[in-house]
Amino acid sequence: MTYHLMCRLCSAEMDSGVVCSPCVGGMMADLRALWATGDVHGLDVDLDIAIAKQSRFGGDGGGRGGGDEIPLLINEIASDVRRYLHSMLATWCRVILDQSGGTAPADTIAAMAQWLHGQGVIIRSAEWGDECVTQIRYVVREVRRCVDRPAERIYAGECPDCGGRVYGIAGAAKAWCRAEDCDGEIEDPEARRDAAVKRAVAAAPERLVTAAEASMASRALGRQITDRYVRKLAAEGKIHAVPGSKPAKFRLGEIMAFLDRKKVAAA
Repeated sequence: MTYHLMCRLCSAEMDSGVVCSPCVGGMMADLRALWATGDVHGLDVDLDIAIAKQSRFGGDGGGRGGGDEIPLLINEIASDVRRYLHSMLATWCRVILDQSGGTAPADTIAAMAQWLHGQGVIIRSAEWGDECVTQIRYVVREVRRCVDRPAERIYAGECPDCGGRVYGIAGAAKAWCRAEDCDGEIEDPEARRDAAVKRAVAAAPERLVTAAEASMASRALGRQITDRYVRKLAAEGKIHAVPGSKPAKFRLGEIMAFLDRKKVAAA
């Protein structure tokens, strides 16, 4: 048989559709994990458990006592992941219902996951099929990470409604304000962080900072680097300390520009 199409996700040859059967099958397996099977509850329940309890996770190492366990309250993280999962499933249910009709599932994670599981043929052939598979697989991966270890949280920006600081899940399409009686949300926090980095570099490219100050500044801008990493870059000649400065000081613009180039190269 001669194949004329290639899967948009893995480039495998196929005879029809935009996404190959194995790629859709991976999404189906992820969806099945969201509801109970026999005596085993689904990831939806795991999220509820994570929201309701305090968990302990091992440290990242480094320094004295680096192997000690660190208690972390993960209620807010798990809540955000659950909201993100629900929003993603609801979005794709609406897309398919708008295109193909049918009866909408109940507004629960398990019900929507089961309903989407039965839409494999539509998803595989739809023009947006690759986007659907990618987004659902991503959010289920975040759920698995959350119930095992908290997902990374990032500063997303100021709430457009109350002006408070909003934190969200790294890579998520939205971040929600957690202030009491506020329903503010920030669209595409990753893009907002990138814009903040560019504004900061443009505003103060010659600002001199120590390695520790560079670390704090970069973290505030969402780059998550350590002072040790800054010194490593200097030792490798990738950034340069200002001559005669003690302790060594670096131009913030040079550090941010290097991180920006590294991000582009990794994309």
